[in-house]
Amino acid sequence: MSIDNPVGGNPQDPYERYRIIREQQEKDQGGKPPNKKPHLAAQILAMIKKAVDSLIHLTKRGSSGEIVASPEENLFRLKTAFETLKIEDRNQDVPFLNNLSDIWHHLLEDSLQYQRSDPVYAPFQNFLEDIQTYPPEEEHSFGYYLTEYTGQQWLPFPYMDLIHRIHSDYQNHPKSSALERWTRQLTELREKLEE
Repeated sequence: MSIDNPVGGNPQDPYERYRIIREQQEKDQGGKPPNKKPHLAAQILAMIKKAVDSLIHLTKRGSSGEIVASPEENLFRLKTAFETLKIEDRNQDVPFLNNLSDIWHHLLEDSLQYQRSDPVYAPFQNFLEDIQTYPPEEEHSFGYYLTEYTGQQWLPFPYMDLIHRIHSDYQNHPKSSALERWTRQLTELREKLEE
């Protein structure tokens, strides 16, 4: 027993109402079925737009869906972070340090696209090596911490201490500090990339 088929009654066609609407449309158009060409054209245009949008996003996003910056933008982002470290001691700022580490990872990826014959190859490698070996004669370098602690919600005290020392070194000896050297190298790298 159902609502559509009461006891002793005839079963009702659940699609009867739709048939009546379709028949009315055909009658209004002179007995012809509704014209589906405009609908088909709209679908084709929508598919083309979706394909173009996907191509645009592929050029701006990496495989994980994140926005991919150009090497020049990554160098600028790192320089901006270093300029911030010159002014403020950000050793307790976990989001800042994670952003710094994220930029570092992008720069490591960027460096792989250059060949030895490229004019930017040697200065890029020298810059990366400078950070990978700073400070000299310590168990873990600045590059080590930038590589290992990306995305972490906690940071080891030696890393925080190193960030503090980098800031203090600039405050005490601005012209000969590592931060000054790195920002100068970043400026030169950006200029070489723009040539």
